[in-house]
Amino acid sequence: MKMPRFVNTYENHPDDDMKTHWYDARYDECRNAIIDIARDFQMNIVNINDEYKEIFVVNSKYKLMIKVTEYTFHETSIDLYLEKLSAFDLGAWRRFIARWHERLGHKLPFIGIALHP
Repeated sequence: MKMPRFVNTYENHPDDDMKTHWYDARYDECRNAIIDIARDFQMNIVNINDEYKEIFVVNSKYKLMIKVTEYTFHETSIDLYLEKLSAFDLGAWRRFIARWHERLGHKLPFIGIALHP
């Protein structure tokens, strides 16, 4: 079975670990948490687009675009769009996304997954 090169989280994903995560935070708080986590993971911040609320980071294994969407003052979603740079990833991308979700949950008030399917 061929592993996909691109993976992303989204609201209706069949795998709970890959569903959109929701936080009680504004965009600025989310952006600051994402920047801190990227630095902790020794990722280079390529671009921060405050207009579209997208943050692009990269390391030797992955390119990651993080999309922040504010729905209400107390509901903000964060989706991860990952491009694997190695053909020999062997599922490490899944652990990488789980680590991002875990760290985001430590830095921001987590309120749930797939709140608006």
